[in-house]
Amino acid sequence: MKRVTLLLFAASLAALGQTTTDGISTSASKTIIVPPDEAVFNVVATTTVDVLEQQVVEALQDTGITAQNLVSLASSQDYYVPVPPQPPRPSQLYYQFGVTVPFAKMRETIDKLEALRKKLPANFSDLQFTSQANASQKIVDDARRNLIPQLMAEARRKAEFLANAANVNLGNIQSVSDSSSLPYAVVGALPRAAVSLVLGGANGVQIAVNLLVKFGVRPY
Repeated sequence: MKRVTLLLFAASLAALGQTTTDGISTSASKTIIVPPDEAVFNVVATTTVDVLEQQVVEALQDTGITAQNLVSLASSQDYYVPVPPQPPRPSQLYYQFGVTVPFAKMRETIDKLEALRKKLPANFSDLQFTSQANASQKIVDDARRNLIPQLMAEARRKAEFLANAANVNLGNIQSVSDSSSLPYAVVGALPRAAVSLVLGGANGVQIAVNLLVKFGVRPY
């Protein structure tokens, strides 16, 4: 029984961090969900080769898309190589746009794009789009700014426990590293059912902050 207790105690120490002759390293992490404040759209319009960029932008302008939002322009011939005896396909152009709108306008923008998709403008053969709820850099920075002091305090508590177990005094912080993950929406924007969940406030944008803190040690 005593051996099992010692093993469990050792395992708990390992979970708290690592003690070496030159210091103690501990980690602290936390994940929170913040409300999104913007929505990111990726829109691809497929047209005949005689349609100009200006015409595409004019057709999409009611959704907030401008010429500055054009990400790429490609031709169907870039992706299709006919194999005889198959005849060559008619050439098409793919206009890809990326646009960010306030989260409050996410549903409105989706409805406008969906209406265009169902009733395509002249010389459009297809319109596809995806959307994603997102947190702006300010929201992410504010959330991290609030989390880091809590995580630093948690890392110090773990380090103090390990220092007591090793019969040493905890010294100053030697280094701090951050391996935080990029924010991402808990629920994607497509299909429409998922959009309703996000817009309804049931989900948001997940932010994870992970700190690794190394403390110096001093003998008693």
